[in-house]
Amino acid sequence: QAGMTGDEILPYFLANGVTSVRSTGDNLIGQRFIQRFSRAHPEISPRIFLCSPLIGDAPPFHQDIGWSLTKPEQVTDFVAHMIIWEVTSLKIYSNCRPEVARRVIEEGPFLLQVRIEFAAALIDLDRDSEAQVHKGFVQDILPTDT
Repeated sequence: QAGMTGDEILPYFLANGVTSVRSTGDNLIGQRFIQRFSRAHPEISPRIFLCSPLIGDAPPFHQDIGWSLTKPEQVTDFVAHMIIWEVTSLKIYSNCRPEVARRVIEEGPFLLQVRIEFAAALIDLDRDSEAQVHKGFVQDILPTDT
């Protein structure tokens, strides 16, 4: 921890040529506050793009930034909620059920992008059998031209 708040860090991004930042795993409320500051002070702040919480099974792997979706039927309400927050990326975590992840990808295309995120530090894609299932699933659902 640097002992700085998000709004204090933003000018350093611009000073180093970074003009936009995508939050990759923060609390939505915290992301929104930083985004509002950025919008109010564009002369010293990069643009901020919000990401969804980490979508996974129950219980969430990361309690403070995870969101449990256990059935595909829950996805529509979740995506609608993310639209209200102006989220531009949906974060599918490695413990997300394949049928749920598929529905997220099917229902989220009107957002700017859908990202598949894995905790590389926590799983070994070459040795962990559960990770192999997810790796194969991702290869099956993602278009080959991306």
